[in-house]
Amino acid sequence: MDKRHAFKVGIDSCCVPGAVNFCESVMTESLDACEAGRFSCYIGPDMTALPCSFDQRRRFAVSLSDGTTIEEAWNGAIFQAFRNSLRGACPDCPKREACMGGGPLTPEITLCGNRKGASSDENSR
Repeated sequence: MDKRHAFKVGIDSCCVPGAVNFCESVMTESLDACEAGRFSCYIGPDMTALPCSFDQRRRFAVSLSDGTTIEEAWNGAIFQAFRNSLRGACPDCPKREACMGGGPLTPEITLCGNRKGASSDENSR
């Protein structure tokens, strides 16, 4: 992560906040920050769409079993509320571009201790 290699070196997106806060130097091109609800979503075996697979409390769940399409879930109010909660995460942090505000639903993987927002109970459903 801190020097160029002949092969791609990267880390899981959920570990990016720890890497940017605890490694002495990190090449940002080796990082893949959280994509939840922005570039990816999780669809469970019960046909529930979630912006993040870590949403075990299903705070941002959209049922697809009633005929709702993936596109409708993606563009709907629940996924939009999730994305809105991320937009203001850590606005003054100099490392925000690399980690994009950390893990939005699991504060345990946002190791810098600065993350507030979607992980708080105020956003619970």
